[in-house]
Amino acid sequence: MADQPEITLRGAKFDARAVADISRVDGFDDQDAGHFRDGVASGLYTLLAVEIDDIRRGSIVLSWEYDDAPVLFCNVLAVDHVHNAEIVPALVDMIAEFAKVKGAGRLRFWTRRPGLVRITEKLGFARNYVMERAV
Repeated sequence: MADQPEITLRGAKFDARAVADISRVDGFDDQDAGHFRDGVASGLYTLLAVEIDDIRRGSIVLSWEYDDAPVLFCNVLAVDHVHNAEIVPALVDMIAEFAKVKGAGRLRFWTRRPGLVRITEKLGFARNYVMERAV
């Protein structure tokens, strides 16, 4: 495997790259991107740019949920594939550290991607199923 790339997370302004990243998440479209744009503008959501080796390669949208303790919820994690690099563990570590600093007790996300489920289970995540249907 090649050397791990340098990954940086930076606060970002909502831009065309964020719209493109959000829209490529399975089940999301331009309307969802508009929802997140409005939420970032209001402070409900936090938008981070994912830079890999100093090039923007994706976006992360975070928000807070409150159970017994604050939960940092990753609404969107859309990052370009990086050949021969395992970036998910590094991104999870970075987001988890941010969550701890901000007082979160847990980090949560939803996914439809079986590969991401396998990777994150190896990182200590537990499955917590959400079932839904249109009404």
